[in-house]
Amino acid sequence: MQKRWHILVSLLVVALASMVMLVLNACEAPVSGDFLTGNDVDPNNPTSVTVDQVFTAVQANSYREFSGHMARTVSLWMQQMAGTDRQYQQLDQYIITEQDYDGEFSNWYTGGGLIDIRRFTKLADEQLKDRVYVGYGKFYEAWFMGTCASIWGDIPYSEAVNPEIATPKLDKQAEVYAAVQALLDQAIADLGSGSGRGPGALDIAYKGSVAKMVAAAHTLKARFFMHWAEVDAGNYQKALAEANQGITAVANNMMTTHNAAKSTEWAMWHQFYNSRDTYARAGKFMVDLMTTRNDPRLKLYYAPLANGTVDGARVAEPKTGASLLGTAFRSQASAFPLITYEENELIKAECNYKLNNQTAALQNLNNARAAVATKWTVTYPPLAGLSGQALLDEILTEKYLSLFLQIEVWNDYKRNCFPKLTTFQGKPIPGRVLYSVNERNANPNIPAPAAQPARNANDPNGCN
Repeated sequence: MQKRWHILVSLLVVALASMVMLVLNACEAPVSGDFLTGNDVDPNNPTSVTVDQVFTAVQANSYREFSGHMARTVSLWMQQMAGTDRQYQQLDQYIITEQDYDGEFSNWYTGGGLIDIRRFTKLADEQLKDRVYVGYGKFYEAWFMGTCASIWGDIPYSEAVNPEIATPKLDKQAEVYAAVQALLDQAIADLGSGSGRGPGALDIAYKGSVAKMVAAAHTLKARFFMHWAEVDAGNYQKALAEANQGITAVANNMMTTHNAAKSTEWAMWHQFYNSRDTYARAGKFMVDLMTTRNDPRLKLYYAPLANGTVDGARVAEPKTGASLLGTAFRSQASAFPLITYEENELIKAECNYKLNNQTAALQNLNNARAAVATKWTVTYPPLAGLSGQALLDEILTEKYLSLFLQIEVWNDYKRNCFPKLTTFQGKPIPGRVLYSVNERNANPNIPAPAAQPARNANDPNGCN
């Protein structure tokens, strides 16, 4: 078993002040070996780090995980973007291997993942006696592990990063979701305890605002309850209760922060396009949808061509002359949405619809539309007179549009089979991706690709 997580932590600590974790290429290369044990035994690398340093590494890693390669893949499969060149054409044809998301799987655990989250949480608890800071740790652990479970289903968690367990078992997806919900409850209690200073300004998104973090935690709980609603419709009521305590304004959105002056801190989509600008262009399905709706975000999401139009490529079409991603997401300092008011309102809208409160659902939808108008400084008037299936379709369409480029769009699709996408050669859009080949080689509990399920437990029926 290769114990190499400490090397990654050491590299992070060298330049954490400038968030050098973002120097990683936008097609993040995987790291080899077993990353699910928590050993730190290399005498040639520093082992003493501060809470603040490790927390900064965790935040930087969240940028990579939520706006990097996995999110780009989702944008292809959800036809917001199209794979127009090289391996992105293959991804757009649903050709994936156990090497393709090796780095993504490992980084939920190492290099600012679970190992570092557990480390800074422990330091905050034992050295600082800072319960608020501990709440941050529990929030990030739940966020990371819940998202990991949404992608892979059963994952190593209860036995992961334990130096006494060399080959951690896979916990059932339902068990992971239950654990992260309980952890978020603890995070909310710790954050609201008033005991300790927390990270203060080192909290990049909220600058130490506990109230904003608590609201984001409630929105995150609502998101994860929605992930299980296809299996248990009772989760709609649970999600609504949490969303009612969630993010209340666009100004309180959790966003990434980047620095145009430092290439190590550029936004992930910019890093990607900086060397691979032919790989992904605007997706025809979404371009056509926004054009038909006269959506004012069209030329913000996508860069118009020289003639002023926006042109999209079909699935896997080698149309490298189609429109680029818009500068709102593609510039060096573009902020990327992580957890937002728009998502929170649209969760409430879907839940209220499912719970037969269509009046409230329409109001939630219009709240989201008002947020769009505010966020993008566009005219996006409220809707009236919608009910029944037309209302639900509008709610789901707005969420598909508002959560542009986010992994969560894939989770929504798996639950609702919406929008109605024409897939590549009629093949089903993948319901999950394969486990890391490096961890499979190190951990016999990871099944071979042929033995892995096509879908996760929270998505039993699929869409195609």
